[in-house]
Amino acid sequence: MNREALLSDYTGEDHTAELERISDWLLVKGVAAREERAFAELYGRYSVAIYNYLVHMIYDPLVAEDLLQEIFFSIWKGAGRFRGQASVKTWIYRIAHHQTVSWLRRNRRTLDLKLIDFSTSEHDPEEIYDTSSSHEALRNALVQLSIDHREVLELSFFHGMSYAEIAKVLRCPIGTVKSRMSYAKRRIGSVLDQQDIPK
Repeated sequence: MNREALLSDYTGEDHTAELERISDWLLVKGVAAREERAFAELYGRYSVAIYNYLVHMIYDPLVAEDLLQEIFFSIWKGAGRFRGQASVKTWIYRIAHHQTVSWLRRNRRTLDLKLIDFSTSEHDPEEIYDTSSSHEALRNALVQLSIDHREVLELSFFHGMSYAEIAKVLRCPIGTVKSRMSYAKRRIGSVLDQQDIPK
């Protein structure tokens, strides 16, 4: 079945997400067939987001660049094993998660945090994940979070994933995602409170 036939039933605006899902799936099939154009398109769609994820988790742009290439090499090699049991997005983030955790386990050391600026002054972890007036406090808060807790914040707030999607990426129950998120928010709030940042 060709691309046009697969997409023919999904032409309305209400099917945008489904169109993207099928389009991604077709690209992975192309990668499995060793089509370089399909690989280039898939890389174009996901490389920036995955790079940002890596930088936020590892805080080292050079390492992030290296891991990004390793991740997409894994995608190139493993595309033939993709069966569509999860979305392509989830599958790619799962590979990124695995590579990130493996790297962090091999390189246990203090990392310099590089945070992204936002223009909010609200004392809410969802909105104050980084603010220009509170960099140091947030560094202290984030550094005290485990990789598991920092990752749920990253995937939710910066990558727009639902708890169900995060659970698939991390291969854990959705209840675990919720409890990690709840703890991470409380922990950040507690550290900010200790440093007398006004609410």
